[in-house]
Amino acid sequence: MATRLETWSKLEVRSVVRFLTAKGLSPTEIHKELVAVYGEAVMSRKQVSVWSNAFKHGRVNLEDKPRC
Repeated sequence: MATRLETWSKLEVRSVVRFLTAKGLSPTEIHKELVAVYGEAVMSRKQVSVWSNAFKHGRVNLEDKPRC
């Protein structure tokens, strides 16, 4: 059973998404893993999909893109 982490940062979670995407997990599988460790307040399933897709297409930066 996973240990629940009470605090986390967006960059930490994005890094985990990048790692699990590289291991070949689907966004749904990644989201289940995130919820198991970080709780329900973690990134949404849709956002996991957005970030996973970005990483698959070569994105390496974990920061938000600057707003214009």
